[in-house]
Amino acid sequence: MTASNLMEIIAKISYDARVSMANYLNKDGNLIALPLTTKDFDSNFNFWYATNAQSEKAKEICEADVISINYTNPHHNQFITMIGGFELVNTEDEKKKHHILFGKELFPDNINDDKYALLKFSPRKIDLWDKLSGRFIQFLKNGESVVLSKDQEFKDEEFMTLFV
Repeated sequence: MTASNLMEIIAKISYDARVSMANYLNKDGNLIALPLTTKDFDSNFNFWYATNAQSEKAKEICEADVISINYTNPHHNQFITMIGGFELVNTEDEKKKHHILFGKELFPDNINDDKYALLKFSPRKIDLWDKLSGRFIQFLKNGESVVLSKDQEFKDEEFMTLFV
């Protein structure tokens, strides 16, 4: 499997699901589950979500140390779990680049709205379960490389490094 094959699979599952669940511990130690609608997915394995830049939830999720994002495609028995972190992005260039309209928007002026910002999720680890093909694939993002661990039937592992 190549990095581009991986990106295609992950992009398809995330776009088909559209909504992910973000799970994290807030500063009080309470477990929070927050639904997020995917806006975009880029070639560096980053996920982009729209948010209200002034909301407490946006601030809270960016302060969390570890966040788990989960996507499911139950029709094809495919599941993604990602571990990583968020950052708030409020530059005009990035907002234009990652702005995709679908469904009802929360910001009537869209990217020109002062409250409109993006949450950029950068995964450090991605687990992909593809039940129909019997594949479990784990990706570890370390700087500029991705380590791919492929376990065909949850037994034998092969490792290779893919550069992204």
